[in-house]
Amino acid sequence: MFEIAVKMLFCLLVAAFMGAIIGYLIGRMIKCQDKKDKDDDLNPFKMYERNNTAEEEFKKHRFLESKSQEVDVEKVEDSSFIVTPQESEALLNIVKSESGLIEDEMEPELLKEPIDGKPDDLKEISGIGIKLEKVLNDLGIYYFSQIASWGEKELNWIDNHLVAFKGRARREKWVEQAKILSKGGSTEFSKRVKKGEIDRY
Repeated sequence: MFEIAVKMLFCLLVAAFMGAIIGYLIGRMIKCQDKKDKDDDLNPFKMYERNNTAEEEFKKHRFLESKSQEVDVEKVEDSSFIVTPQESEALLNIVKSESGLIEDEMEPELLKEPIDGKPDDLKEISGIGIKLEKVLNDLGIYYFSQIASWGEKELNWIDNHLVAFKGRARREKWVEQAKILSKGGSTEFSKRVKKGEIDRY
């Protein structure tokens, strides 16, 4: 019985000793990390690196935010980040192209007003209602023949100018419909519009 008690006491002492060593090592590691963090806080080079990174991120954020809100770059007050409008446009195009936000586009044929004041009824094209027809007219698009001539670049331009309706021209196949209508033909949709079966909202 005495031997068992001695063995148990010995095991307890060994476990306590090992626990003390492990606790000491963990404490040293924590102290070393704390000291390193404090040293970094006092190290002028580390402080400069952190501040410089934060400042660059802030400048990038300000620049992209100003462009997304269509703010004139000349009016953005930042004494350490001044660029000309041409430089800002070039930078913006680089950012957009690298991020995949911009596509190759081309302005389609636009008119200041309808010829002889007689525009086509663009509402005969599926996907164009009263409001969207007015938006297209304001852009200078009045005729089926204009839409029929669009290619991929012109469709990209339209997408970028009809933000609330982006992608609709392709989804509703405006070009294909306009090609038929511009030649005097009709589609199932245009027939229903002429009969008054479609509410053109």
